[in-house]
Amino acid sequence: MTYQTDFAAILRATRTALNLTQEQLAKRLGVCFATVNRWESGGNTPQHAAQQTILALAQEAGVQGTESPPPAEAAAQVTRRRTGREATATPTTKPMEQMLWDAACSIRGEKDAAKFKDYLLPLLFLKRLSDVFDDEITRLAEKYGDYATALEIAESDHSLLRFYLPPQAR
Repeated sequence: MTYQTDFAAILRATRTALNLTQEQLAKRLGVCFATVNRWESGGNTPQHAAQQTILALAQEAGVQGTESPPPAEAAAQVTRRRTGREATATPTTKPMEQMLWDAACSIRGEKDAAKFKDYLLPLLFLKRLSDVFDDEITRLAEKYGDYATALEIAESDHSLLRFYLPPQAR
């Protein structure tokens, strides 16, 4: 049994012992529901800080790593309690997504996915603006001969471009 599988089982057992839904547990941990769902299914492993918080919560609930029910049994118990009928959990593996999250966390520190969008979306928007501006300058360069001339013309007449980016923003 791997550490990831043990951790998913501990998380499920803790949630069952505290009689919480995934949404309630996510709120208590300060992460989004989808994050808890991925952790429980074994698709992703929580980062170190989240692992420490979850282990402290497991200790509070009296759950030990060796006493965890098997993943299928724990998932079935939670599902039955929540919906009243038995359902099978379909775990998904997303190793590339986890690798990207790990890389992002090592650069900027740990953030929840919902909070991370506040950083990512503006960067993507700025990248798009920069790409479109470069395309516009390339179009002018083809029309007027070379790149330097196209930049001079763009500096003097902004109406030739869809939008203008000043030099310090490029």
